[in-house]
Amino acid sequence: MAQDGAYRPLWRDVFSLFGKTNDLEPLRCPDCEESDPIIDEATKRSTVPAGARLLEVLISRDRWKVDPGQAHPFRKLPLGVSGIPTLVRWDFKKNEPCRQRVSDSEFSQVELVHSFFEANSLF
Repeated sequence: MAQDGAYRPLWRDVFSLFGKTNDLEPLRCPDCEESDPIIDEATKRSTVPAGARLLEVLISRDRWKVDPGQAHPFRKLPLGVSGIPTLVRWDFKKNEPCRQRVSDSEFSQVELVHSFFEANSLF
C-alpha cells in the first residue's frame, strides 16, 4: 500500500486464462484442448511484459454448461466471460480492469493469441 493509502500492485499486467481444466481431470472441453498448445507456444514465443502474471482459472465444463450454467459468477461483470477458454489481460496500474480479451472463438487465430502476450500489443 502506498503512503497515500491507495493500493498499488507490484505488477502491471495480469493475464487470466478461464476454462483450462486441470491435469487430473480428463479434457472434456474440445476448445480448451485445442487452445492449450497455442497458449503454451504463445507464452514461450512472446515478449511478455516484465513482472506480468498468468493466472489459470479452472472451470469444469459441466459447471460452465450445466450447473450453474448461465448463472455462473464468471459470466457476470466485471469478468464477463462469455465462453471458455477466454484470456483476459488486466492492467491495474492504469485502472483498466479488462484491457484486452481473446474469447473462445478467436483461439483459432494463432497470431492474435501470440500478440495478446506482447508487451506493447493493443488490438
